[in-house]
Amino acid sequence: MLLLFLYDVPSEPELMRTLPYRLDWLWFLGYDLDSEVPDHSVLSKARSRWGAGDLDVLSASSGDGKIAWYENE
Repeated sequence: MLLLFLYDVPSEPELMRTLPYRLDWLWFLGYDLDSEVPDHSVLSKARSRWGAGDLDVLSASSGDGKIAWYENE
C-alpha cells in the first residue's frame, strides 16, 4: 500500500507487474532477486480480510520536518 501511494502506482496489478524490475521495491519488501513475486490477488485478499478501514496513515512534511500519524477508527 505504501508503494502505491508514494510512487503513484495506479493499481495493485500494476504494482505487482512492476515489482520485479524495481530493486529498491524488492529490497523494501524483503524479496531477493530470484524470489517469486506473488499474484496481485494476494493484496486484494489481505484487504478483504483485514478491511481497508484498518489501515493507518503516516505522513511526513519536508517543509517543516513534522511527522504525523493518522489513526483510522
